[in-house]
Amino acid sequence: MKTKFLPVLALLLGLSTIATVAAEPAIKEEKKAAIEHRHKAKNEVLNVAPDVKIRVGDNKNAALSDLKVGTVVHIAYTEADGVRLAHHIADVLPTAAEVKNGAGPKPRKGEKHMHAVLESVDSGTKTITVRTERRK
Repeated sequence: MKTKFLPVLALLLGLSTIATVAAEPAIKEEKKAAIEHRHKAKNEVLNVAPDVKIRVGDNKNAALSDLKVGTVVHIAYTEADGVRLAHHIADVLPTAAEVKNGAGPKPRKGEKHMHAVLESVDSGTKTITVRTERRK
């Protein structure tokens, strides 16, 4: 019985190995393309709304000048005619308790969110420049 089983097992293992080796280059190229696409950074400029809420650490009433370049920030913004207007900027996300108690900012209709690295802050023109990673 062993003599009949071993050749069949060897044949099955050999075929599965050939199929895996044949598919490997295509899989590697697909992963490489996905990684390259995901890591293409893009700088974006957002206008800052007059009623913007800025949170830096525990300071929930921070000013635009309190934001530190190089920090990862969470931004809630609206977009109209290709112009992005930031309504909420924070270097930390609200805690679970704050979310549960409704202490965080109230979402606006059509509001979008992004996480990005703060590249520059211009208090004079009320704009921020952020670096985002492109995602699929």
